[in-house]
Amino acid sequence: MHSAHSPAPEQPDASPPNPQTIKAALDVLLRVYGIAPPIAVTITSGEQMRVDELAGRFLEWHASRVSRTRLRQSRFYLRDFVSCLGHLTIAEMRRGGCAMVDAWVCSHRGWNGCRGSVICRVKQLFKWGSDQGFYSGSPVALLDRPGNNTRVAYFSPEQVDAILRHGSENFRQAFRAMLATGCRPSELTYLDAADVTTDLHGEKYWLVHHKNEQHTGQRRRIYLTAEALEITDSLLRKFSSGRLFRSANKGRPDAPLSETYLNHGLRKVCRLPECRALGLDEFQPLQRSSGAPMRLYKYVAYTCRHTFAVRYLTGHYRDEDGQPIILGYPEVAQYMGNSAAMVEKIYGHLVEQTKFLSARLRGKRM
Repeated sequence: MHSAHSPAPEQPDASPPNPQTIKAALDVLLRVYGIAPPIAVTITSGEQMRVDELAGRFLEWHASRVSRTRLRQSRFYLRDFVSCLGHLTIAEMRRGGCAMVDAWVCSHRGWNGCRGSVICRVKQLFKWGSDQGFYSGSPVALLDRPGNNTRVAYFSPEQVDAILRHGSENFRQAFRAMLATGCRPSELTYLDAADVTTDLHGEKYWLVHHKNEQHTGQRRRIYLTAEALEITDSLLRKFSSGRLFRSANKGRPDAPLSETYLNHGLRKVCRLPECRALGLDEFQPLQRSSGAPMRLYKYVAYTCRHTFAVRYLTGHYRDEDGQPIILGYPEVAQYMGNSAAMVEKIYGHLVEQTKFLSARLRGKRM
């Protein structure tokens, strides 16, 4: 026992290590497993194949099989991975490769919300090399893939009205189009005028590149509501070729729209007093893998896709007779380009909560 005058025991520091500490730990791992500094290796197959050569071959194969957005993400993560561990061979990766990959991912503070996706890219890289017969078995097959921090939030009608009152014209068009179609921000930003197509019945739709294109082998059809059709026609009158949605960034009326522009435009609007009063500047309460708290914006451009799903699953829209339009999981999944099981997994609890509150309100009125 400590006396009344004895100093209290020091508490251990619970703060997460900084990137410099993790980089130093990674260097220790390299020395512990007896891995030499980068040297020129002439053997380019088998256990002596270098990671940087494997990544180059993989990205060359990967380029013609995935969407442009997914290829850009894979290049970004794998180039960073190669800059850190690219000098290692497959044989060296078998000695502590899982620990080194985990240390590399943890050294990037900004990746806390997407660690699962980053590790998935690395595991895919080494599995591809094994499938191609360069070596036998992936050296990181036992590496755990943590789940990503999901942000399932959706806009209320009042929040949508506030955003549309304060956003720029180009931002409002893109924001309304995402709400009306449920498309991913990446699908909207790469939409060309030539991608607007008409079917045999005269109905216009978007034929977009999407992240699952490598599995389906087809581009995704996005059929247009009346609001989305109005926006599309107005943009086609302005831009008959090239990207359909433009940002007018830095005074350039023909600057292509980017996902970064959408998120920055939304953040700029959400900081305004009227939007802050509606909770649009909130952060999502999440945790890092170490247990330390982290802050991510609750409302981003992708929230429009969540809002589209929740609105059609909970009867937000009304038909001509005033009856709510409620779609099932398979119908919403078809519009969103997902599986019904995935839609139910992500939005099922929101749908059940809405049904419970509606029944409770009807009970109060009786």
